[in-house]
Amino acid sequence: MKWLATGDYVDKPPRKLPRRMQINAVIIEYFKEKDSDWFKTVKGLFDRYIVPRYGDYRLAGIDRERWLTLVETVALDQPSRGMNFFKALKSFLFWAVKRGLLQANPLSKTKFELAPLARPAEARTPQPPL
Repeated sequence: MKWLATGDYVDKPPRKLPRRMQINAVIIEYFKEKDSDWFKTVKGLFDRYIVPRYGDYRLAGIDRERWLTLVETVALDQPSRGMNFFKALKSFLFWAVKRGLLQANPLSKTKFELAPLARPAEARTPQPPL
C-alpha cells in the first residue's frame, strides 16, 4: 500500500456503513463527501424524487424496476433532467456498493435512453406540390 504525506493509505478502503440505514440517511452520508455545484443540483433531484417515495426504505429494498420507473418519472418532467438523474443515481448506487450497503448495483449494466421526440404529423407526411 502507498502512503500519503498525511499518514493515510492511498488505496484505503472506504468506511462501511450499516445495511439497516434508511435511504434518506444514506443520501445525507453520500453528500457529506460531495460539495461541488453539480452535487448541489443532484441533491435537489434526490430530495425531490427519491426521499418522498423511498426515504424510509433500505437501499436493498428497492429493485431495478422501481429505480427505472423512478428515472422514467423524472424524464417525463424533463428529458435532460431524467438523463442526469439516471447518471447520478447510478453513481450513487456504485458508492453504496463500496460502502457495503448493497451487494451489487442494480443499474450497473443498464442503459437509459430517451425516446425520440415525436414530430408533428404535418412534418412527417409529405405535402403534394402546389
